[in-house]
Amino acid sequence: MLIKTALVMLGGGVGAVFRYMLSKILISRGFKQYSTFFVNFVGCLLLGIVLKHSPDIYKQVIIYGILGGFTTFSAFSYENIDLIAHEDYIGFLKYTLVSCCFCVLAISLGISL
Repeated sequence: MLIKTALVMLGGGVGAVFRYMLSKILISRGFKQYSTFFVNFVGCLLLGIVLKHSPDIYKQVIIYGILGGFTTFSAFSYENIDLIAHEDYIGFLKYTLVSCCFCVLAISLGISL
């Protein structure tokens, strides 16, 4: 139990670094608003793949560790609050609907691969 917990913790760090690096790349290319969406979409796609193809022994470390550190719902929520604060209600609705729908589809796609 202690070893698995340590592996989840280390995986979380690895996922967070991957997220940071990918977000920096996307932001530097002018995709600031969509960086969290892209990270969450990729994370959900990977989640689906892991659910279908990974042995059970690795799933917790990958899902809760690496992918848990990689994706983030808190950043998504913050970005929505920012859209509301700037009275961009249409942007808020579009971003929320697109993010939720595409991430659910990404998990389904990952499972089907």
